[in-house]
Amino acid sequence: MTNSNGTDAQINGNDIVWSGPANGTDSQVYLYNIATGTTTQISNNNLTNNDNQQVDNGQVVYSDGGQDYLYNIATGTTTQITNNNLDNNPAFINDGQVVYIGGSQVYLYDIAAGATTQITNTSFPINDARINNGKIVFDGGAPCKGGCNNEVYLYDIATKTTTQITNDSNDNESPLISSNGNIIWKSSVGLLLATSIAPNPPSVGTITVSQNPVQINTATTAGASFTDPAGGSSDTALWNWGDGSTSSGTVSELNGSGSVGPDNHTYTSLGSYTVTVTVTNGNDNLNRTSQTVIAVIPTGGLRGANLTGKNYSGADLSGQNISGSNLSNGIFNNVNISNANLSGSNGSQGSYTSSNFTSANLSGGNFSRANFTGANFTNAILTGANVSNANFTNVNFTGANLKGSNFHGTTMTGVTYSNTICPNNTNSNNDGGTCIGQGDGL
Repeated sequence: MTNSNGTDAQINGNDIVWSGPANGTDSQVYLYNIATGTTTQISNNNLTNNDNQQVDNGQVVYSDGGQDYLYNIATGTTTQITNNNLDNNPAFINDGQVVYIGGSQVYLYDIAAGATTQITNTSFPINDARINNGKIVFDGGAPCKGGCNNEVYLYDIATKTTTQITNDSNDNESPLISSNGNIIWKSSVGLLLATSIAPNPPSVGTITVSQNPVQINTATTAGASFTDPAGGSSDTALWNWGDGSTSSGTVSELNGSGSVGPDNHTYTSLGSYTVTVTVTNGNDNLNRTSQTVIAVIPTGGLRGANLTGKNYSGADLSGQNISGSNLSNGIFNNVNISNANLSGSNGSQGSYTSSNFTSANLSGGNFSRANFTGANFTNAILTGANVSNANFTNVNFTGANLKGSNFHGTTMTGVTYSNTICPNNTNSNNDGGTCIGQGDGL
């Protein structure tokens, strides 16, 4: 191929590039094609430092005089990639993209678009960068444990996200990355390997609120804890309060553990609202959410309240005094209403599917034409209640007291009875394990 002293030879397919003296003096870049056996001098100038050549898929990059150049093997044309006053370190090429360091920061040149993008904008210098299959690895002198040694970073071109690979007291430098994402680098403790780095999103804990239920037009506060495997302190949070409004969360974070809030919100309409907090990792742009449901009740509480047509689905109303209230046509699906007092309330034509009425008191209430499909009435009290034409499909009446209740026209498919006091005051255990035929309407 050559009878001169070639240096830094690189090969890709049938193409070999190297640098060597021309006319016995200046160093130039050469290309040798294995298939044709021909040698081409790529650079042809008066500069004396044509070197650091790389070849990939019919393109050659090389550096000279602090600038980087691109040579197209098929057309024989040369393009100057950089034209600045920065100290441009050697460029590396892969799959139509060139990465180089200019002024101690990482830049990416897209060959097809002819466009350059600055990848990093750090307060510390970047020393080395490599590219492979849409990923860039580089090292730089970030603040670190025990000193200011270099750390290794991974940049994903597609997602435009950066992940810090190392965070220790070692001096980590000269990283290389394979096409499948494995990374190797030199460290003060030896040669280290990280296999197929896959960033993990934050983990968000349960949302806690200061008041739930909360009275209308009264501020409530919410907060949550989180952990972020990526570490750092760049996480952000967003609250969605469920009533059409959102707000940024107050984030406190140290070494990958943090909290959101407490942050305040005031609701101006009755009902239940699903509150969501989303924590986003600033390095990888990955996020996770946590949800809870807040019930907004009238000023003065729920006793005797007018909740006609209101939606409290998913709310926790356990232990609340709702006696004498108007719940007609309301939606109370998947509500925890255990140990609550609903005596004398009007819940006619309401929907209570899959709700938990364990140990609740519905005595004397009017729940005619209500839908209780899948509800749990274990140990509940329904004495004297009007539940005519209601739907009790797949309801659990274990230990419930139904004495004196009106069950005319009800749907009772798949009902569970066990130690249930039937409307006629007999026990289901003594009536063949059922209350059917043992009371008003049954």
